[in-house]
Amino acid sequence: ALVGGMGLLGVVVEVSLQLRRVPSPFVEVTTIPVRDLSESIDTLERSKERSDCLIAWVDAFAKGSRLGRGTVEIARWLDVGQGVARQDL
Repeated sequence: ALVGGMGLLGVVVEVSLQLRRVPSPFVEVTTIPVRDLSESIDTLERSKERSDCLIAWVDAFAKGSRLGRGTVEIARWLDVGQGVARQDL
């Protein structure tokens, strides 16, 4: 994992990747709103065993008791045989 950006990382000279086969191009995503940073971390910890991917979006401008509010997105790969609901835009 890399933290940083805006040219502050320097030069990456070596990368190790661990790849895994995914069962289909489809992902089921559940979005959970969280009130603060503590709830965000708790939700991530509770969800890590039943998910393939986890993402936490944090409102960096929230202050006081709402510091760290945002959403946690839990994603899991769907198998080829599982149905996918089509949503027309």
